[in-house]
Amino acid sequence: MENNGNSIAQGQMEFPPRKIMESDAMMHVWLVQIIAFAFFENGLGEFRSRCNILHYKHCCNPTIYNICFDKCHFWAAQNCFSGIKTQLDSVLSNPVHAREVLSVLKECGTLDSEFIPCIHKETADRIFYDCCQLYIEPECHDLCRYEIKQSVAHSTLMKIIRAKKCPIKSIFAILYCASQNRDNRLCCRQFGLASPKLNVGKRCLRMCDPYQYDMSRLQEDDIFCLNFWDIIMFCHYAGLRY
Repeated sequence: MENNGNSIAQGQMEFPPRKIMESDAMMHVWLVQIIAFAFFENGLGEFRSRCNILHYKHCCNPTIYNICFDKCHFWAAQNCFSGIKTQLDSVLSNPVHAREVLSVLKECGTLDSEFIPCIHKETADRIFYDCCQLYIEPECHDLCRYEIKQSVAHSTLMKIIRAKKCPIKSIFAILYCASQNRDNRLCCRQFGLASPKLNVGKRCLRMCDPYQYDMSRLQEDDIFCLNFWDIIMFCHYAGLRY
């Protein structure tokens, strides 16, 4: 099926597994004061040592999430974003309905089509991986696929981070290869990455257009955005036009 020169990947339609609707990561004044004290009086290193005795409920705070990433990552993914819901489940579960929906869409990979990808996942992953082979260390190549399943994306990230073989600075190059120099912020915004309830402003949108933003040096606030790696990967996948 051709739409404005772009072929929709029939039989290989992938959708983001979740959409951010609300978040429990609300920052309270008293908690901000505690964090500030920890930074300026005790130092970041000492605060990290307190992560082991930290109650998990505090992991919903972006600042604590960043500092105690190892402790918080999986728990926060399952408990801090209770409003993250599946989208287009009816389309996914009904191929006939999916074809009917596609027949009235203006163009794949756009807001009108709910960002239905234009090409097959296998082809997209090959494009991504080929770019990584040129520019990125082999130790990082496990991240060079459009992984849109939340649980798999999280476990892969944790495996890479704990191995400490893939430099964190390489995240920028990985995102650049994933985006293929395209601005996919509209998709990321549609799926909630600019939600004020995340308490990080529009910071996560930078990962959806890495070419425009200088992300050669990731800061601690950026680590929180990696929690939504599956959404970021989906939007870069949906942005491909080949």
